[in-house]
Amino acid sequence: QRALKVEPFAPQTHLELARVYAETGQTEKAVEHLGKALTVWENADPEFKPAREAREELEVLRISR
Repeated sequence: QRALKVEPFAPQTHLELARVYAETGQTEKAVEHLGKALTVWENADPEFKPAREAREELEVLRISR
């Protein structure tokens, strides 16, 4: 959370925070932060690993709801 205060549009930070929220069962917050990361990575190359992982993790969370 502190890192996002300094750099609010850091997609890697949003991805890592989403993972923490997912691990602690806070699915809604995880989905929110994955969405923010993917907004920044919207035009990322499909082979860009962090963006690909974020898309995959978001899909898993949406299915598990």
